[in-house]
Amino acid sequence: MGSEPMVEKGSSPFGDLSTEEWGNMHEVFGLDLDYQGPGQVILRLPQARPEQRGGGGTSALNGGVIAYMFDMGLGAAIGSQVLENAKAQGINMTRLSQVTINLSISYLKSAFGDSFETHAKALQVGKNIAFAEGQLYDEKGTLCATAHGIWRIFWPKEE
Repeated sequence: MGSEPMVEKGSSPFGDLSTEEWGNMHEVFGLDLDYQGPGQVILRLPQARPEQRGGGGTSALNGGVIAYMFDMGLGAAIGSQVLENAKAQGINMTRLSQVTINLSISYLKSAFGDSFETHAKALQVGKNIAFAEGQLYDEKGTLCATAHGIWRIFWPKEE
């Protein structure tokens, strides 16, 4: 694999895959996925909806929404690196999959405001296991939560 990424920043490493193959849950939750380069994404919630609030009985973003943003964001960061590796090896990307093994979240501060960002980075992507970390920021740039996760990668079996 060369030093230049095969997919440019701002475009999507998932662009060749249809919604049926990759999924669209981020759109259901009102999230925008911004690819930053192999192994790095920013997942944005541009406008929190009323049903996404209620954390601790307040108007803060609900912890379940934050957990989903981390699961999606960290998983997408890992997925973007896995797809980069697969393209370099000539592997059919539609035959790859991954699942969350562990997701640990530290809620540092109530997440108040209307828009939020999860910054996610793949730390280590091995053959079968990958590690990622992320941070959730409110619209003022205040760090509200952090996460670390482990994913299992399923490569296609040789035929």
